Amino acid sequence: MDSIIEEVDLFEQHETLPKIIQDIISGYDYDTAEKHKEAERLLILLTPHGYTFEYGLCGEPHSLRRTSPCDLGDWAMISSEAVEDEGFESNYGMVMGFSRDITKGNTDYNYWVHLTLKNGKGVMVGTHEIKKLY
Repeated sequence: MDSIIEEVDLFEQHETLPKIIQDIISGYDYDTAEKHKEAERLLILLTPHGYTFEYGLCGEPHSLRRTSPCDLGDWAMISSEAVEDEGFESNYGMVMGFSRDITKGNTDYNYWVHLTLKNGKGVMVGTHEIKKLY
């Protein structure tokens, strides 16, 4: 039987997050009349750190979650499929950043990890194509 893992809203456990993330979240202006713009501003600030969230019509952020198994500065291994498909010369590197984009004709976001490989080459891979080494 498959177990269902309930995703935790990290906004509800903000004290467990890295200090930089706590500081970014504490800068959210709950009193602004333009909550959608404020939520988008917060999302722009959190994305480079590997976090994302949802917000509804009211503009209130919810469902904060990580987009990657790794943090900035972690060593990560690229999946063997990605190495073969992309022709990478190395299969691991250091996480240097995160980003997101929308695929043309689709409303789903794709989350990316920016790595500097052991040979010094910079690459970008999907978050599902890496795992944390240590």
